Amino acid sequence: MIVLAGGHADYVDVVSLSDIEGAVGVGRTVAGDIRKEAKELLAAGYDPATAYAPQNDR
Repeated sequence: MIVLAGGHADYVDVVSLSDIEGAVGVGRTVAGDIRKEAKELLAAGYDPATAYAPQNDR
């Protein structure tokens, strides 16, 4: 949703919390958590086009 709206790891606010709330049927706090997690995933290299998620090498 964020990437489709033109967002990226440094700009996830392109999608409002109310849009996230409506899309997934959650409250504002959970929508904020979802947006924060999306930011972290994108920053770590997640590619939604291929569903590539880098693995943690610990």
